[in-house]
Amino acid sequence: MKRGNFTNLKHQRGHAAILFALIIPGMWGFFTLAIDGSRAIQTKARLGDATEVAALALAAHNSYDDSENKTLATEYIHAYLGESTPVTITKVKRTECYDPDTKNCEGASRYAQYQIETSIKQESWLPVSGDFVGFDETYDVAHASTARKYQGDSIDIAFVMDYSGSMLNNWAGDNSKYEDMVIIFDKVINELEEYQTNYQADNRVSVVPFSEFIAVNDIENKCTSQDDQDDQDDFVGYVDYLYYKGSGNNINFDTKKTVNNWRNSRGNDMLCNESENYKYKKFDDNIDGRYGRFYYENIPFTSNISSVKLEYASGIDAGVAFTPVKNQFTASYQGIIKAAQYFDALEYPNARQIMIILSDGDDINGRNGPLGESAKNKVPPTSGLINGGLCSNIISSLNNRYTIDNRKSSFQIALVGFGYDVENNPLTNCMGADNVYSAKDPDELLNIILDLITEEIGHLS
Repeated sequence: MKRGNFTNLKHQRGHAAILFALIIPGMWGFFTLAIDGSRAIQTKARLGDATEVAALALAAHNSYDDSENKTLATEYIHAYLGESTPVTITKVKRTECYDPDTKNCEGASRYAQYQIETSIKQESWLPVSGDFVGFDETYDVAHASTARKYQGDSIDIAFVMDYSGSMLNNWAGDNSKYEDMVIIFDKVINELEEYQTNYQADNRVSVVPFSEFIAVNDIENKCTSQDDQDDQDDFVGYVDYLYYKGSGNNINFDTKKTVNNWRNSRGNDMLCNESENYKYKKFDDNIDGRYGRFYYENIPFTSNISSVKLEYASGIDAGVAFTPVKNQFTASYQGIIKAAQYFDALEYPNARQIMIILSDGDDINGRNGPLGESAKNKVPPTSGLINGGLCSNIISSLNNRYTIDNRKSSFQIALVGFGYDVENNPLTNCMGADNVYSAKDPDELLNIILDLITEEIGHLS
């Protein structure tokens, strides 16, 4: 090697050292930006998820109270990110669009919108120092999210509730099934009542308990003497809504007549034709000493939601109303027929209507009239009524009605079973498998009912 070449190589090595010294700050800057930058991006993504969940929670809760909304949002974000995360909620804002006539609220008549803005102040792992580039000692990561709750039309809801003897049994805890049902119903009514207040809605609620018999407390025409009429002013009786044919030991269900006459109240028949006891009976406090006292009655549709809660829940505390009857069997068709009559009696239905059947078992043949020991037909009439068109007639009739502003009303029947295999219930052929739900415990039963109602009265976006 020539000496001159060796000298050039030494000179080049010196230049490389200088070049490396000049590059180090830039390389360190890229390194610090990569470390803290990736951390900031990850934090923003997690904060974004938490903020969006909080916005949906605010829309679902739908409160007008700013401090309550801020507290709720903070709880949701901390639940997602951890209590130690220094999150600041910089903005929670509620706005509303309301245009019931033209539905200009993006295709709806009403929605409530919630905007939330959040930020997190983080300390840099490799902050800027001297000639080295990087993040400041602390930096803010922010995110914003918006959620809406679209409000549906007012709804008519009929709760058709099983009050057979098995409802006295325990289910998933210390309470009996009917006690859990009362507690759940109270929570559902509270939800509807709050919605009614916040949105000036005209939701209506009806309650129809059933066992083998259905209550009759809405008699319109009297066919007895004036003295008897005075005695009947506060009358509550219990009647079988099935029609029968034949006589003696050959009495059988008259499916066709029952289906064709589902609109007819049996109250006057019960009072005026007591001699025909295989068709309809009057039952007061006791039925041949076999069943004990009856403690339930119907509540026709009302928009006074709080009054429904007070009337229905009074049974447990007072011991005088709305309790199941020992040894009574399940006959859901009784409740379906009576609830359908209440829907049909509404002069102007709401745009959405739903009948929710709550039951702990399949229909069982009872001992009412021809269903007793001498009855020829021991099979419960449920399947026969469904196959004969009871449900399809009710659904088609109630789906062919119009609201006061001339919009077509939509009617639906849903079955919620608990404590048994609801899929084998013949009622699934009444409303269709898509409208059948099974609850394994009281919490799930509550959630199913609330989901059914929420689906009708509004949805989140």
